[in-house]
Amino acid sequence: VDSRRFGTGPLARLASMRPGDPVVVTVAGRPVRYRVNEVVEVVKTQLSTTALFDRSGPPRLHIVTCTGRFDQTRRSYERNLILTARPWPS
Repeated sequence: VDSRRFGTGPLARLASMRPGDPVVVTVAGRPVRYRVNEVVEVVKTQLSTTALFDRSGPPRLHIVTCTGRFDQTRRSYERNLILTARPWPS
């Protein structure tokens, strides 16, 4: 989401995304369009990588970044922000 060296990164904008917002990912030079389903925050220890990488069910995109308070001692944010989006026909 950010770094001391480069400042605020592009994933910082995920916190402002809302259901229905468009997301465009470029794959092999071509745009792939999605619509946001949900944006949720979870404590890092509760992040389910099993759910994020589950290939069953309908296609979806997960984008994960850090959010919440930055713990100076651990040098890490306390929470993750997860954006889930579904393919959007062009």
